[in-house]
Amino acid sequence: MTLGLRWKLTRGSTHTVRFCLLGILAACSTSEGRPPAETGETGERSRFGGTAVVAYPVDMPTLGVLHTINFLAHQVQRDLLFMPLIRFSEELEPVPWLAERWDTVRVATDSLELTFHLRQDVRWHDGQPTTTDDVRFTFERVKDPRVGAVASRHFAFYSPKVEVDGPYTIRFRLRAYADFLEAWYSTPSLPHHLLGDVPPEALAAHPFGTRRPIGNGPFRVMNRVPGESWTFEANSEFPEALGGPPYLDRIVFRTVPDPTTLLTELATGAADLGYVSSSQMARLEGSRQVRGAGFPSSTMTLVFWNTRLPLFSESRVRRALTLALDRRAISDVLTDGRGPPGGATITPFHRDFEVANAAAALPHDIARSRRLLADTGWTRGEDGILRNLEGDPFRFTLTLSSANQPHADAAQIIQEQLRPLGVQVDIRQVGFNTLMQQLQQGPDAAEPLEALLFNILGEIRQDDSYFFHSRHLGEPGQIAGYSDPRMDALLDSLALTLDPGVARDLRVEYQTLMAQEAPATVLYYPPGLVALNTQLNGVRVDGLGLLTTASGWWIEDAARDATQP
Repeated sequence: MTLGLRWKLTRGSTHTVRFCLLGILAACSTSEGRPPAETGETGERSRFGGTAVVAYPVDMPTLGVLHTINFLAHQVQRDLLFMPLIRFSEELEPVPWLAERWDTVRVATDSLELTFHLRQDVRWHDGQPTTTDDVRFTFERVKDPRVGAVASRHFAFYSPKVEVDGPYTIRFRLRAYADFLEAWYSTPSLPHHLLGDVPPEALAAHPFGTRRPIGNGPFRVMNRVPGESWTFEANSEFPEALGGPPYLDRIVFRTVPDPTTLLTELATGAADLGYVSSSQMARLEGSRQVRGAGFPSSTMTLVFWNTRLPLFSESRVRRALTLALDRRAISDVLTDGRGPPGGATITPFHRDFEVANAAAALPHDIARSRRLLADTGWTRGEDGILRNLEGDPFRFTLTLSSANQPHADAAQIIQEQLRPLGVQVDIRQVGFNTLMQQLQQGPDAAEPLEALLFNILGEIRQDDSYFFHSRHLGEPGQIAGYSDPRMDALLDSLALTLDPGVARDLRVEYQTLMAQEAPATVLYYPPGLVALNTQLNGVRVDGLGLLTTASGWWIEDAARDATQP
């Protein structure tokens, strides 16, 4: 069997680029949950039942909406456990979900009034109705600085004032900006009746997200084994108007950190679905049990330089490191040529990727890198190591998650590429959850990160403010500790620009400045690669994630996994 991984990009709406998969699976989702029933030998009735197992290299420590930064956990929140007010179609147009509809009225030159009208047939998994109390409560907690919600960045231009008109109508005021509805896709509502009495500062550590969170989506939490698995069961009360209960009885998310074990489980059918790397995908080729799918990912792999440290405080030094790294070679090795080399801090998921990437591209140029380092006082010693005027060696520690094998390979290449320059790179691998805890501590961590190899997920509304704006200094996302008034002004302008043409020009200017300042170096854009058991159907994977059609997944022989493994 050949796992032909092909993709094409076609222009979709004015929002962004639509990603289409060639030769991948049946049954795309609609805005009504499950795809339409098919007739014939495999009919609707035969699709109900069974268990699908999703293997993932790191555990989801929490499903708390306000604080998680785990990529898979975000998808579980949006598509399984909770119901955002909106979803996005395949064309990346907002469509109703928990909200039955919405209205917008321009109340000033730069301001909108946004009114959501909620569905009246959605209940929390404990039987309580989902109402505007839940939406208002969640919004107020997101805006409360005592909570420290990661999601607060999505609502930066929303007024804290909320108007509630009964249990199913709620109004917000906001500065007009592009893709303002995306915030309500990224941030599902939480149950006010369960969390309303919890002090704002205690929400981060509250067991709601770590033990058995109560949601209102198509799946409910059935079991949790910390560090090992989450098991979800179908919500039998999910509204028929939204597609009704899912086909599968259960979906199990198992933590499988070892790459070899992950491949074995996929090849033997012990796991039905999992993200894989290019090298893993090649090893699965020829399997009759597994089929593969590829799609242009919304992820970028980059190195953050801690600009708070003297070693990385000078932009010319950071730019020299970027020039010294052969990012095309890194991409070719780690993605087997499938992923573009790094440039801009936006991904192929974004409509302006090509023009922004061109503006940010610094070609590999080791001679220019050496000149920049010499200009900043670094000279090569007798041992071949660069030293500054004080005689200190150019040496730093590159930290990365031990659960990410492509990152481990990338770190080795970075180490090898910088060695001829006279730069010593020490590689430090830590557990994913340990790394997340260190990031949450920010600059107050006992052992500050010098350089971090990390993945960032792109968005429909790509806003880098969380990572590079001065107002976020000290927060977990501002890993680089970078501050520059020109950068702040461009980020603010981009965030509020409605005209796509103006936004494109600003983005070019911003990415040109990013290339010069280099608080981070984008290495490459890893393509999305997944391996699927041949018996699992109805899966659509694209830039929005793995689980958008989970309610419509079905197994040909439901009796195969009729009980929880």
